[in-house]
Amino acid sequence: MAKITNFIIHELIKHQNSDIAKSVLDLSDPLVMSLAEDILNIYRNKVNVIWGKFQSSGQFPRLLADYNDAYHQEGFYEVSTKAMDLLSDAISTTSGTGGYICFIEYQSKGDNRLLVAMIKNTDGIKLTNLKPEQEIHVDLSKLYQALDINVSYYLNNLGKTELKKSYIGFISKRGEPSGYFQLAFSCTDNITPSKAVKASPAAVRVFLEGYSQKEHLIKEAQQSVLRYFNANKDKTVYLNRINEIANAYLPDDKINEAKDAFLKFAKQDRYQLPDSFQASKGTVESMVRLAFKTDKVTVNFEKDVLGLSGDSASSAKPVMFDPEKDQIIIRDLSKEFIDQVKQHLNL
Repeated sequence: MAKITNFIIHELIKHQNSDIAKSVLDLSDPLVMSLAEDILNIYRNKVNVIWGKFQSSGQFPRLLADYNDAYHQEGFYEVSTKAMDLLSDAISTTSGTGGYICFIEYQSKGDNRLLVAMIKNTDGIKLTNLKPEQEIHVDLSKLYQALDINVSYYLNNLGKTELKKSYIGFISKRGEPSGYFQLAFSCTDNITPSKAVKASPAAVRVFLEGYSQKEHLIKEAQQSVLRYFNANKDKTVYLNRINEIANAYLPDDKINEAKDAFLKFAKQDRYQLPDSFQASKGTVESMVRLAFKTDKVTVNFEKDVLGLSGDSASSAKPVMFDPEKDQIIIRDLSKEFIDQVKQHLNL
């Protein structure tokens, strides 16, 4: 359960001075708290999150670094107003029109986080002096841009040469220019195709383990994901297709409960899978193939064809491993290859 600690709303107006609130909002006001919780919940339920981190040089990361005494209202207010200056500069050369910019500071799972979200000034969104005066319901159609920063992770790792983990999630509504939002906050994508390829089968396993105890089916689901990647090496693969694979291996009595739940599961911090990514050939092959090479011998085959000697479940596999002798046995060789071997051995 997230605990909201600060909330403020400014208005970004293109080619004009932004309308800056005079103070943070009063969280004891039920209307204020309801709006903050609504925005936060909408963001957390989105599935089209792109994961990233700050660029090494950028004004906003420096602002945040100065705010490490954090979670007092004065510092929060200053960060929000300076961020508005950056947004005003960034939007000026785009087709974006602006909107209400909501800064929500909150604590979740032991981390301090900052959500910056843009909602449009529409019939359902009415603010007076940048404060809600009546109950406002924010739905998916009204959340246009958002980024969520794990402030604790970023501040706790300042000075390290490279932060490999993504600590920023950002979304944008289709049709809305999003580059200026990322530019203003110095964000860049961080989940490489290689990372996404490696994370996908692991995510499918953990997801299915929450609903099924059938290990052989879970392994088969992982293999199905890898086969999908292998058939599309160096091409774009899609999270929706991986979700379909996960759905196919759900137990019958869990389908109504868990169908399509993988889409949200895959977006959590642990996996951070994008909606689409390239099935990097080198990474895919390292996951689907086993290889051994010396100066005189080369062995290379797909993991799918490997079985265990003495195991009835894998008795039809063309490549068998004997654990007692540490030997690989290759079966079902072509007649042409066998003839070559016999000819070489004068048999």
